[in-house]
Amino acid sequence: MGLDVGSKSVRAAGAEFSYKFATGQDPTHPLNLRLKEAFDRIRENIKLLRREKLADIVNRSINQTLSRTILTAGLTFLTVLALFLFGGEVLRGFSFALVVGILIGTYSSIAIAAPILVAYQEWRTGRGERSIAMAPTRSGAAQQPRAKVKA
Repeated sequence: MGLDVGSKSVRAAGAEFSYKFATGQDPTHPLNLRLKEAFDRIRENIKLLRREKLADIVNRSINQTLSRTILTAGLTFLTVLALFLFGGEVLRGFSFALVVGILIGTYSSIAIAAPILVAYQEWRTGRGERSIAMAPTRSGAAQQPRAKVKA
């Protein structure tokens, strides 16, 4: 019973749950969807706000998704906290892993992932490589702002 770090699994009531699921690292888990939602919003805003710096676009995108992220994580945290407090000894280890995963996952999606994206972008442009924001589209051509042509 409890968290077995060696095999990266959580054992509760004889069932084995994946450590990735218990810590919120499963890509289909709703807690990971908030990170996907934030980066989808960044991608949408890059297309809309091409002339702004990436740091400003990321900041605006995180602010747009922040309330939904906090509500989702907060309600999930309260539910799992109730499971931890009232679930009994059998569920204590599993629910503790979920509580820790919710807290770390929420913090990382807000305060770690987006700044890493900005730092990586600055590192790429410092090396003279093409900006991620101007990456090729599906047609293969880079998205470039169109210049006005005088006739």
